[in-house]
Amino acid sequence: MANKLNLDQSQRVDIVCRKNDTFALKLQISDETGALVDLSGTGDDAYNFAMEVREADTDNSTDTNLSKMSTEFASGTTGKITVQDAGYSSGEVIFECAHGDMNVDSGLYVYDIQQKKGTAPNTIVETILYGTFQINEDITITA
Repeated sequence: MANKLNLDQSQRVDIVCRKNDTFALKLQISDETGALVDLSGTGDDAYNFAMEVREADTDNSTDTNLSKMSTEFASGTTGKITVQDAGYSSGEVIFECAHGDMNVDSGLYVYDIQQKKGTAPNTIVETILYGTFQINEDITITA
């Protein structure tokens, strides 16, 4: 009898957005009981989030022309995508990309969002969402 242990807890959610429009994705992080998690801790209770949009899931390049939009494990502006942590105490994290930074070729990409909790050597990193990231073409050109 074959046994299988699946440790991948990530969920697939496909995103569709529009070129040159402001992108904003708000997530509310809850525990297994459904209670919202206070993300504003420090030390081993600290949470940070990262999101990357790439041309393919096999693209491991750090070339910014291939990694279309990304942020690092920190809140604030560290890439084209920013992580807003104002709602961390109520379990809320917002990923934003200004309309000027959404001037990316329309098409089908892939993305994932990772959650990082704690500090070394007790750091836990988990991919919480992944999927396709479709950017639809836009007609209006904004200044």
